[in-house]
Amino acid sequence: MKERVEQIIKLMRFQKEVGEDSPYYDFYELSYDDGDCLIDYIKQLEKENKELRKQLSELCPIADLPVIDSLLVEKEHMKEYIKNLETAIRDSLARMEQGGAGTRSFVWNRLSEALEGW
Repeated sequence: MKERVEQIIKLMRFQKEVGEDSPYYDFYELSYDDGDCLIDYIKQLEKENKELRKQLSELCPIADLPVIDSLLVEKEHMKEYIKNLETAIRDSLARMEQGGAGTRSFVWNRLSEALEGW
């Protein structure tokens, strides 16, 4: 079945490449059998995908994909937060090296802003 699906896809890509105005465009028309073959192949892939997800969840109990996606998003937020903290610390250290009036206020405000999200 996979070979037939690949053949159908090649023919459809050929039609797309030559364009509707080409005399070769109508060289091949998708038949009902081709459509059924594609639908069966999609169903087979969905079944395999479901089975693989089941196996994955058996191997790794936390393999709940929405949870993993959520954790990945949270990881990105934490990376951004850490980057902001590092910037605030660098700014504060640079200001402390300069010294002068308002240094303590600047450092306090800058670090307080950075820690607000915590």
